[in-house]
Amino acid sequence: MALRHHPTDCANAALAELIEASQISRNALAQLVNSRAERAGHTCSYTHTSVTNWIVRGMTPKPPVPQFIAQVLADRLGHPVEPADTGMPQGSEDSSQIGLGFPRDTHDAVRTTAQF
Repeated sequence: MALRHHPTDCANAALAELIEASQISRNALAQLVNSRAERAGHTCSYTHTSVTNWIVRGMTPKPPVPQFIAQVLADRLGHPVEPADTGMPQGSEDSSQIGLGFPRDTHDAVRTTAQF
């Protein structure tokens, strides 16, 4: 399987390299992550586009999905893979460092902004 983007051109080169090393398609990774999440009682509907967003745009799914990604890749590679190895945070970061949740409704947004 060839990468569409060279790993060094990606926002998440670590994940791109693990996917390339595991020789798994983005679609297959998404399906296996969805299956693992379902077995753990979580509902997910990731697709190959989701995986592309994780790699190219550096997007990170909410916990515990990074753990599921690491587990799927570990199974494929035959050695332990931790979420940190995938270039994804483990969910213990201070939320003040990762951005604000901002209301989409204009009135709520103005009210929230006025609090600052």
